[in-house]
Amino acid sequence: MKDIKRKALKGLTLIELIVVMAIFSILIVAILAFFSPVERIFKNTAISEKTYAYTNNIEETLQERLKYADALWVFNASKIDATDYGLAANGKVDDNEILNIAGDFAKKYYDGVVKYNNTTSSDYYATGKIHVMHIINGPVNSPGIEEGQITDRVLTFTCDPTAVNRITGTLEAEGATNKLINEAYFKGPDAKYCYHYALGSGRLVNEVSSMPGSDKTFRVVDTDFNDDEIKLAYTNFNMSIVTCEIGDKYDIPGAPAFSVFANPCTLSVANLPLMNIVYCKGKTANRTIKQLPTNPSGALLPTATAGYAKQGDGMLMPASFLTKDDHGASFINDTMDFADDIYFIYSYADELQ
Repeated sequence: MKDIKRKALKGLTLIELIVVMAIFSILIVAILAFFSPVERIFKNTAISEKTYAYTNNIEETLQERLKYADALWVFNASKIDATDYGLAANGKVDDNEILNIAGDFAKKYYDGVVKYNNTTSSDYYATGKIHVMHIINGPVNSPGIEEGQITDRVLTFTCDPTAVNRITGTLEAEGATNKLINEAYFKGPDAKYCYHYALGSGRLVNEVSSMPGSDKTFRVVDTDFNDDEIKLAYTNFNMSIVTCEIGDKYDIPGAPAFSVFANPCTLSVANLPLMNIVYCKGKTANRTIKQLPTNPSGALLPTATAGYAKQGDGMLMPASFLTKDDHGASFINDTMDFADDIYFIYSYADELQ
């Protein structure tokens, strides 16, 4: 009887303990393997929601700025013709080149525009503003400007066709006063994302599973990876915005060259409706500012039926979306390019004074 009680009180042997621990280890590994993808999904979802809010604000900013433009030129920094604009050797556009481009822009669309002066009862050549939006893919040349930032600077011009220089104002340096994206996106406590831009649209696909020296997985934009020709028109104008963590974008050289983005990353396509330009589609007559001139007594001038300020060529955009200038130089890349800066030169008719 004592032997039976003694045997009942005996513990597990060492082998039995090892077996039990092995079983528990297998179960723990299985449980972690089950929850790890779930945790990754929740993490990626949280990142996607956060970056979507960021890119949505960027989209809205671009749409509000460009929607009511009356004339617009768009180009990649590396595509400006060296003969016409003196392209810098580094492929970037400096302020002197911007002044030359803006002068051509003002001459093409606004030469000869006049307004009526109610005080002196006479006409005079109007003045206006040209906006220079710079979408920065990097590297950054200006101090204090972050890669992924967007700036918008303003130049003044005269409509006097006899003026030697159409541009009358100076171009302020890029800095805090002309940034369009809140600096908190880049300098806040949670600022670990960067924004990359390219004309055209596409979707993220898993074409690149890994890169040498990295344990991350990478994605590409199919239009960029396949080197597809982008088709831009003023009736269907869009731009892709890819968000990923800082340092997680790599430009792969070759033929064709393309960019890869480490997971997690997100893609948004900003559709930019050019309302005033689309409104002019197919119009053959000169476009005019809608406000009509009056004399000091309030009566319409005899030429009022011609409009408030006649435009030389109506500010109409050709079907090619001005991808070539008067000299035949291409303004934009034929394919998507996340490594090249983008410039928008645009104006509003209601800023003519």
